[in-house]
Amino acid sequence: MTWVSKLLQSQKKTDFRPRDEDFALAIDTLQTPTCLSIYNFLTKVANLALTTLDGANLSNFLAELASGLRSLLLEHLRKFSVSLTGGLIVSKDVTKYSELVRPWPLQDTTFEKDGGMEVLLEVANLFVIGPEALRERLKGGARSQEEVNELRKFVERREDSGSVGVQLHLQEAKGY
Repeated sequence: MTWVSKLLQSQKKTDFRPRDEDFALAIDTLQTPTCLSIYNFLTKVANLALTTLDGANLSNFLAELASGLRSLLLEHLRKFSVSLTGGLIVSKDVTKYSELVRPWPLQDTTFEKDGGMEVLLEVANLFVIGPEALRERLKGGARSQEEVNELRKFVERREDSGSVGVQLHLQEAKGY
């Protein structure tokens, strides 16, 4: 996880706020260089684990790896301002991380019981949905006030978080 943390430090502040002329290039590359570096590194780690561990040892090791990745990514995303087009890039990166973890044997682990990578996918969606859809996302399901407050922190990282539409739904969620 230390190496993943170091790789995350190489993320450019502009990766999630591309200029219009950079957007076409960013979309063509599919993922950010940081995401690809982490994906390649963790693929190697997981492959080594698959050849050297088995049973509960393998599941527990990969669950710890997946949980650490999820925690680092959630913390990482709190540091960046994200434009609407940058939200698409965040979504593509998060989808790539989910594709990495999906085939791992994580059934019946704490990681899966805690929502797995779905938490990251939900956070990524907060960056691409319109202000009118935020209300449902923030109040949808049986969310606790703590969960709503955590989601609000990500919504506040949106480039348009100061707009009337977003502020209205953030205030509603605050009173929830």
